Amino acid sequence: MVAVVVFALTSRGLEYRFLWQDELDTAERARTICESGVPRVIDENGVASVSVGGREIEDGDLHRYQPWLMFYTAAAGLCLADQLGMNRDGAARLPNVVLHAAASGLASWTLASSGGVPIVVANLTGLAIGVQSVRVTHNRTVRYHGLMDFLVVLGMLALGAIRNRKRWAWPILSIAIFLLPLTHSISGSAFSLSAGFFAAVILARDVNWRSPGFAQKIFTWVALPGLLALIALLVLSRPWAQSW
Repeated sequence: MVAVVVFALTSRGLEYRFLWQDELDTAERARTICESGVPRVIDENGVASVSVGGREIEDGDLHRYQPWLMFYTAAAGLCLADQLGMNRDGAARLPNVVLHAAASGLASWTLASSGGVPIVVANLTGLAIGVQSVRVTHNRTVRYHGLMDFLVVLGMLALGAIRNRKRWAWPILSIAIFLLPLTHSISGSAFSLSAGFFAAVILARDVNWRSPGFAQKIFTWVALPGLLALIALLVLSRPWAQSW
């Protein structure tokens, strides 16, 4: 219910202005995903992106200096603009608005299910998070903020469920840890690291760290997805090849 209310309050007027420069950078990559399935810096008509770098097109036209997840998020709306009856600017913003609303709903659920907060208070808190002006402003853009918010809250939900001995929580935590660095290289990695330390603090209260079974879970659901995310991040962003 919280997610539905937040979406209703924040999804109006997504075409209120043209895309600004950072949004345009993301939307251009999303447009090429709609064309070819992968983010490119030169579209099918041979038009180069506004932010393409010299070295980036020396060995191909794939976008190779940021992770790709935010581009596919924007493409999820942009490719369906006509079917949704929206202009392209608004359609590209829509997926992040959906994720923003979902994060607000998950936050209230986590507070009630794992934090012991009364349901009314949890719902009001989730609603307050959902209408916070800074979050609404950022999460209505064609960037990574709405996606990152959702994955962080998803990770917190999983950690709370792990404390309550829910088996499904470990895969959910794994998904959040793997995807967070792929939203934005610096911010996503920082959030993943923070989530890891937060997990250690929470789980240490209730878990025998010397248990072989628990060590296996940490390797399988935390360390391994983190390592795979690091490899993917390095492959996609190639920090050693940056012209700057």
